[in-house]
Amino acid sequence: MDPAQLAAIEAGARAADEGYEVLTWRDRTPDALVEDRALLSRRMSTDAPIGDVPVEEERWDAARVREDEDAHVARGRTVLTGGAVRDGRLVAFTELHVPLEQPERAQQGATLVLREHRGHRLGTRLKVAVLRELAATLPQVRRISTYNSESNWPMVAVNEALGFRRAGGLSAWTRSR
Repeated sequence: MDPAQLAAIEAGARAADEGYEVLTWRDRTPDALVEDRALLSRRMSTDAPIGDVPVEEERWDAARVREDEDAHVARGRTVLTGGAVRDGRLVAFTELHVPLEQPERAQQGATLVLREHRGHRLGTRLKVAVLRELAATLPQVRRISTYNSESNWPMVAVNEALGFRRAGGLSAWTRSR
């Protein structure tokens, strides 16, 4: 993205963030935030808008976060993560996965802002921070794929503001017993 466009988007989001600190890291969550990162993964399974698909809360702890991080590295991926911190607690995150053997195409991973911290444009700030980190450290990336539930209109709006365009659809089915 054009750096001036990113700066304008970030400035608008920063005006609404009310004291959140935005951090980025690569591959391994800082030790002081790993328990909070586990909570965010657990809440991702229940709090992310996904329409009418029933889900159960996933079990996440610090050990599972570390196992997941190690698995990405073992598969030859690097993961750029942005996190929002308030009062020392990680309250939001976004991930961008880049295959190191073919770094031209990256995949946007999960993004979640805890319900009690929504409305501060943290998703936008985090995605901008990760895009900046991507440009600085992996400039060979030329395409980023992402996906969202159509019912998650706030994140769809963030992605559209950042220049993402719809290129397809995905359906999820469930069977009632």
